[in-house]
Amino acid sequence: MNLLYGPQNWVSTGIAPNSRLIPRHPPNRLPAAMIRCGLILALLVAGCAPTPDERCCQDVETALRNGELAAALQLVDHCRQQNPTALEPRRLRVIVLLRLDDLEQVAAALRTLPADDPVLRTALRRREPAVRIGAARLLADQP
Repeated sequence: MNLLYGPQNWVSTGIAPNSRLIPRHPPNRLPAAMIRCGLILALLVAGCAPTPDERCCQDVETALRNGELAAALQLVDHCRQQNPTALEPRRLRVIVLLRLDDLEQVAAALRTLPADDPVLRTALRRREPAVRIGAARLLADQP
């Protein structure tokens, strides 16, 4: 006697009782849902991971905060070698050079950026006084 469906003579499906078309037990959907949730979570985590350029820029910012200017300059040059077309490492190079108060190299670094790049205007809002002063001097000298 089948407790779920009643005696087999009560089920009038027209299909043999040992057929594979009628499941004897309802399917367990929990493992499939867990797999779907796991895949969605993995995609979200992978999408939130920083790119190599972002990670490098974070390292440069950390070196700047710690006052390690030579290390910051080496890191930003390494980032530029890894991805020469990226703008953010070139902008950070301007910031590091402003902090080092090397305005000649800053002018050379600015020539590698687009003409309307806002790096000097954003440098005016940074915490470091040397960066703000150098950016103000360069902006005052521009025509």
